[in-house]
Amino acid sequence: MSDIHGGNVWSVTDRDGLQPSAIIDFSASINPLFPEKIKDIVVRSIESLCHYPDPDYRKLRDAISGFINISPENIAVGNGSTEFIYLIPRVIKPENVLIPIPSFSEYENAVRQINSNSVFLTLKEKDSFELPLNDVIDRLKDVRMLFLCTPHNPTGVLYKKEDIFRIIDECERRGIWILIDEVFIEFVPDFKKISFVSEAVKRRNLIILRSLTKFFAIPGLRLGYIVSNTDIIKKIKDYQEPWRVNTIADAVGCEILRETDYIDESLSLIKRERDFLFSELGSVKGLKLFPSIVNFIMASLKQSTVNSRQSITSRDLYSKLASKGILIRDLSTMRGLENRFFRFAVRNHSDNEKLINAIKTGLGNQPQTFTD
Repeated sequence: MSDIHGGNVWSVTDRDGLQPSAIIDFSASINPLFPEKIKDIVVRSIESLCHYPDPDYRKLRDAISGFINISPENIAVGNGSTEFIYLIPRVIKPENVLIPIPSFSEYENAVRQINSNSVFLTLKEKDSFELPLNDVIDRLKDVRMLFLCTPHNPTGVLYKKEDIFRIIDECERRGIWILIDEVFIEFVPDFKKISFVSEAVKRRNLIILRSLTKFFAIPGLRLGYIVSNTDIIKKIKDYQEPWRVNTIADAVGCEILRETDYIDESLSLIKRERDFLFSELGSVKGLKLFPSIVNFIMASLKQSTVNSRQSITSRDLYSKLASKGILIRDLSTMRGLENRFFRFAVRNHSDNEKLINAIKTGLGNQPQTFTD
């Protein structure tokens, strides 16, 4: 599959001759509110580049520990959350892995790299892409590992906590590993109450995946972590390469998690702008938006739009917008979806206005003049 990720502004600059500064990237679901303090942290930490990082990342794990209220011994840090998506299957070596789809393509890629089998469970549009609890439990008999993502990417659905508990219990009873991807959880109000990190330290086979990339707007620094019981953490750390987190990412991670004002301001901005996007695009002819609790929205072109004589697919819409310097995430390449689906991030108000008018124009609707 091609174009499996958002955030690739470089391919657009090469193809369309646009400068990166002229592109508004809605394809990568990153917090639009950049924490300005990071600039100071980076400058202060430049002198540390002449030293190797602490191989145990004690200060960083302490900072994460304070943020999630979990012992540092239950935490391992890595070069972005994707490192763990690939590393954990290599450590566990499961023969069959259950993956609800559509979902992040790297789950399947990681399973393929260890020559294991991906078993897919398709989430249905008619059910608003909710997790079918009974179907998941039924399919567990065929696998030794399960990938779950909540809040889910690309649908924006937050699964019911009682359903996840039921799945965790079933996995533990059957000796099945479960990796719960929570990389978007900080975008949910009261996210500390709905996370499963406190459960992971008590279970034999549960690993929680978290990221600082999305919420703290540092995808270029690459910083993620996992939470689990101490035996699992030790086993996974034994497989990790040394110095996987550089000194600047280490320094940023140690400080940025204490920025409570930034967290509150970000949550407020995301909710306000997400509501604005739903208000302006929810009634656009030929377009359907799916409910989301995070910083991105999945949408689809209605069948009548795709099948009409002047049909337009998600790839067509992507191309129209990209030529204007606006990137959305075409989801037609994602397993489990068709050529109607796309996703866009929630950005600042000015950028969101540009996206609204670009989509309206691309679908043959009248653009709108916004007033402050």
